[in-house]
Amino acid sequence: MTRKLLFTALLLCVCFLSGHAQADDGLEVIMSENFDAFTEGSETEPGTTDISTPSYNCKLGNTLKGWRGANVFEAGGMLRIGTLGAAGSYIRTANYNMSANGGTVKVTLRIKSVASYGDLVTLALGYMSSKQIFLEDGEWHTLSFVLDRGSSSSYIELKPMTEGILLDEIKVETSPNLISAPTANQPSRADDESFSASWSKVTGATDYLLDVYTKTVTGDKDYLLKDETVKNTFMTVTGLVKGKTYYYTVRARKENGGVSDYSNEIEVVKVIDAIGAPVAKEATKVSQTGFVANWEPVEDAMTYILNVYQTETLADDREVAVISEDFSGVTAGTLESVEFGRTQEYLDSYTRQPGWFAVNDCYAAGHIGISPYGDKGSVVTPELDLSKNGGVFTYKVRMAEGSFGRYYAGAKIDIILYSGEEEVEKKQVTLEEGFAGYDVEFTKGTTNSSISVEYGGDNKLFIDEISIMQKLKAGEKLTSLILKKEDIDDTSCGVELDNPNSDFDYSYNVQAVGRTVQNFNIVPILSANSNTVDVKLISTCISSVDCNATVSAAGGVVSVTLDTDSEIEVYGMGGQMIAKVNAAAGTTDINVGDRFVIVKVGGKAVKLTAK
Repeated sequence: MTRKLLFTALLLCVCFLSGHAQADDGLEVIMSENFDAFTEGSETEPGTTDISTPSYNCKLGNTLKGWRGANVFEAGGMLRIGTLGAAGSYIRTANYNMSANGGTVKVTLRIKSVASYGDLVTLALGYMSSKQIFLEDGEWHTLSFVLDRGSSSSYIELKPMTEGILLDEIKVETSPNLISAPTANQPSRADDESFSASWSKVTGATDYLLDVYTKTVTGDKDYLLKDETVKNTFMTVTGLVKGKTYYYTVRARKENGGVSDYSNEIEVVKVIDAIGAPVAKEATKVSQTGFVANWEPVEDAMTYILNVYQTETLADDREVAVISEDFSGVTAGTLESVEFGRTQEYLDSYTRQPGWFAVNDCYAAGHIGISPYGDKGSVVTPELDLSKNGGVFTYKVRMAEGSFGRYYAGAKIDIILYSGEEEVEKKQVTLEEGFAGYDVEFTKGTTNSSISVEYGGDNKLFIDEISIMQKLKAGEKLTSLILKKEDIDDTSCGVELDNPNSDFDYSYNVQAVGRTVQNFNIVPILSANSNTVDVKLISTCISSVDCNATVSAAGGVVSVTLDTDSEIEVYGMGGQMIAKVNAAAGTTDINVGDRFVIVKVGGKAVKLTAK
């Protein structure tokens, strides 16, 4: 389970909206189509008849000889390819002679994602070459790409991944000067002094032009190398300055002088195996409702994660909800028409307690869903201490398998207990039709447990609520993660608590977040947790009339803050007086040692610990 490595695999080596091909005045058109013949429907309300069915006698193939597809609809002079919930959508042109100029062609598209959140589209030249195009929004874009290895009978195919695309124009051209751009790789070796640049081989290239640069605050490039000629598809770049961020791009060049467009831009990331844990320091500016957490900086850290915990000491034996979530924070989508989440994401925006994590998730108001796309998906609890009661606890979940308002029985759902990243106990439940509750008993809880519900079916798994129940004894402590702050770029962070309780204990630790490279991809790398720092909130006011005194204690010292001059009395738990001070307005510190004490001001008292 790799919840700590947050990267979207689907977006590796893709062309984003900036993708375009080199200009060339000598282009020869192989084919061009604007779809004006397909007049039914409109952009916002496409036709409802799939014009690619049946494949042997359909409007698509009859109008455009040799064209084919699946889930293709007219849209008022354009085509919509794909629709929500339809798998295998695509459109394919007829076969054309694309063998000229070494089979290199330029494909220009006017294209739009149906979904406002974009789509991932595969653009293929037959079976020989392809590009992944990531449309980041729902706007129209005119994009051009150079593909190679065309033959005397090649086609162009477009295949959207999620809700589909609108296609207004497509044009295929060729020229002796065209050459496809290389794909630059993330360096697998990079330190403060050098890195290894590499890129894909391009058909027809005699050499490559390498640019290495930093960027100014205004985005201008400051070149270390400019148009450096490289005969191979790799080069070790030296002479880096520690602390600077470097980038590189590369172009392919033909023998006749034709030069490709620039490759994708690579940000050079230092390759490290581990990152050190921070050293957390004492909290400052402690108040009734919060504090400032502090820690030492860590080399190679980009940001930090702050984890804040609340600990309750139980007064009696009872079964407690170690965690409980009903996903009422999910307001997007419905059970009939979901909205899709990211491929991997924390669910902190939707849950009461931070740290929930999901893979291949979707939203249906009041529910979190799993929509696997032919793979597995999961919803995972935060890391919890489930070691008490001999590690025995009950995982309770209410869920159903369904799609578009229909529900099904018989799906096998895995519920897996992890200790850290290690699987320690696995159970399976068989679903009834419709929503129902399932109680699953586990016996191997540890101090760093998490529980994953996993689904790999063809529909969606909707989860209504999850709770974990465990029997605890009087005197045992129930610790919960109540706040998780990410992307902190400083070594301190203010914390304001919701519904703070002076009877509870609070604490925090910190993780450092860096970046490294695995399998040529940038991935986050997290440190271990820092040491844990305990925080005792300032007590509530101890004067019921004027609210003129607040008290805090730590490290054997009681601090009393007064609005007006007052007498302070401090007693041990046995009733003996430890100190009596006529204090002026402001803060007075009294050394009491490592013990529980009672502080009395103006006839009102409060009990607290000075440990």
